[in-house]
Amino acid sequence: EEAELAASLEKKDDGVCRIMFDPPHYTVMESVGTFEVTVIREGGDMSQTIQVDYKTEDGTASHEGDYIEAIGTLTFGPGETQKMVTLEVLDDDVFEEDEHFYIRISNLRRKDGKPFKEIEVEGEDGKKSMQAATQMGTPHMATIMILDDDHSGIFGFEDAEAEIVESVGTYELEVKRISGARGKVGIPYSTEDGTAKEGTHYEAQEGELMYENEETTKTISIAITDEESYEKSLIMYVSIGEPRHIAEGKEGEGVDYSELDNKNPEELTEEEKIALLGRPCLGANSRIQIRIKESKEFKNSVDKMMQKANNSMVVGSSSWLEQFSDAFTVQADEDDEEEGEEGEEKMPSCGDYIMHFLTLPWNWSLLSSPQQQFTTDTQLLSLPLSSLVDVLPSLEMLPDILVASSISRTASTLLLS
Repeated sequence: EEAELAASLEKKDDGVCRIMFDPPHYTVMESVGTFEVTVIREGGDMSQTIQVDYKTEDGTASHEGDYIEAIGTLTFGPGETQKMVTLEVLDDDVFEEDEHFYIRISNLRRKDGKPFKEIEVEGEDGKKSMQAATQMGTPHMATIMILDDDHSGIFGFEDAEAEIVESVGTYELEVKRISGARGKVGIPYSTEDGTAKEGTHYEAQEGELMYENEETTKTISIAITDEESYEKSLIMYVSIGEPRHIAEGKEGEGVDYSELDNKNPEELTEEEKIALLGRPCLGANSRIQIRIKESKEFKNSVDKMMQKANNSMVVGSSSWLEQFSDAFTVQADEDDEEEGEEGEEKMPSCGDYIMHFLTLPWNWSLLSSPQQQFTTDTQLLSLPLSSLVDVLPSLEMLPDILVASSISRTASTLLLS
């Protein structure tokens, strides 16, 4: 079925040369100024020089105030397949509905004035007939839609929720102005407590954002307090109020809505009623929820400290009997174990046995009794720093040894009590 559909959509070259618009629809902003539409020639014999006339036509848009009327002739030389027509849209500063107009091509002819030769053409129904070798194609009319950009704007936040970390310092919250930016507009704003409290977790803000003509973005700066709290998750809110249009009488800034508001509604013209629809308004997201989370760096640091403490407690909680057994067990050096194949148990080497028996008296002195363990840890902690430098392989090990000694001392105290 897909193959049949593709075949039906595929253009068939029946030998006829056709002139048409491609594409047949254009959408432009009122402020676009000038733009181009495209007329193409395709298929058949393109060796002749041909001409075709073009002319714009009113739709809901009028050539008297919405666009410049265009009338002219396009000339395709031998082999030429494309020509452009330049159109111009007139911009004003009054809000109005979207409008459209047309451009049409007609009076296709040879430049030398001779008639087009006829060729035999097979129709879709399979019947053959004699037709002109060059014809008007479809579409021979294009539609231009003009989008009005004179609305004073729709104001709001991009999202209804946001999440920030407390270490952000100052959070810059954007308020967007879309669907038009005509005129000067003021937007009131304020912060609001949730589980986050002003003065404790953030600095309260209240004021008015002032958008100049054609300005589309403003920011609200909120200072966030960094408490370095673990697993913090607090909520605050920011709201914007109804916008107010500020008429300054400057050219290009749109209508003065206050003047239209002072008129009797029954006396308003249709154009004035439409113009009132262009006044500034709030969008869907006029209130945003902001969740303040703890700093990831702070949380990771705390998690690592807790993990190390837990590991140290596991090591320090082994029984005195287990430590005694481990002291008399000859184990392979860790570096040697890494060099072995994965899953293969490495047997102690001769050097491992020699080192084991040389350190056995030291291990025995540490494990002879819980009281002796406590005494040894205390002696180690009481050594001056100069002595520790000679004993320890690196000063980087000092914090770990102090932690381990503290845990061992605590365990020993519990055993004696």
